Amino acid sequence: MNELQGIKVIDMGITSSNYSSYVGEFFRIKRKSYKFFEIINHEKPDIIISFSHIFNPYLILTKLFMRKIKVILTLHNYPSIDFVHFFEKTVYKLLLKQADRIITCSKICGEDAITRFNAPEDKVITIYNPVYIEKINNIKNEEIEDELFFKNNNPKIISVGALHYRKGFNYLLKAFKLIRENGINANLIILGEGSERTNLEILVRDLNLENEVILPGYKANPYKYIKNSDIFVLPSLWEGLPLVLVEAMICEVPIIATICPSGVEELITHNVNGILVPSQDEKELANAIMDLLNNKGKAKELAKEGNKKIHDFDAKKTIKEYEKEFIKVYYNS
Repeated sequence: MNELQGIKVIDMGITSSNYSSYVGEFFRIKRKSYKFFEIINHEKPDIIISFSHIFNPYLILTKLFMRKIKVILTLHNYPSIDFVHFFEKTVYKLLLKQADRIITCSKICGEDAITRFNAPEDKVITIYNPVYIEKINNIKNEEIEDELFFKNNNPKIISVGALHYRKGFNYLLKAFKLIRENGINANLIILGEGSERTNLEILVRDLNLENEVILPGYKANPYKYIKNSDIFVLPSLWEGLPLVLVEAMICEVPIIATICPSGVEELITHNVNGILVPSQDEKELANAIMDLLNNKGKAKELAKEGNKKIHDFDAKKTIKEYEKEFIKVYYNS
């Protein structure tokens, strides 16, 4: 792997095993652990930070054997949903107690770590994940060359995300069916790829929406599609901090999102910079979408207010906040 602007990148070189699942997993973890500690012993870092819960146990083991090394854990999802079994919860409680700092992607994730996983309150801080505002502004106005309904004059409803169960796209499709039944000749575009594609395609056929809904997969520049849509919808069942909402704000599109275990309510204030509806309720979601489609003035005002909030998530601000925490952890302040 190449060096990145003076940053040393080390490939751990761990490949999948040819053993049976349990045996293979044991040997994979063993190799990964050995390689990880070998790297740490050679590099002798002052601070280690993990951006994946997969590596968090290795960091804590490092902390136990190399007490001088400072360890920072990051949480990018709702812990109570990620860790549901007793053993998982117990292990994670022990991990959080050993960390020098715990950085969460949203305040509600931090509160969950404190109240349900006994994370030391004085070690928990929220730093929002970064959004590259300038980059999105530079490409959101690119021309849409493919069809995807953007050549017709119908209202466009768009959603973007991995095609996974927790994203709630099945409820969005059912809501869209209700919208069509109410005589609104709209189109729905869902950008993204994932394990639920087949189930969603079956649902589209079952609802007789093949001519009104499209799932075109991953797009390198989703922003030009968001920019040219009338409403952005996030129908999730749970989230960490859905930055796609900030991206929709940058694209100046009104937002409808579900109230779910996540940082959604840290981003959206109901009827101020977006609309909040109950999760897993296609009727309420459909009503909210129809209300905005029928009230252009309200939709425009919500989009305007949303765009005012984007600078809280500027990458430059996030970098400064991380730098500040690195200094605090290093000097035990």
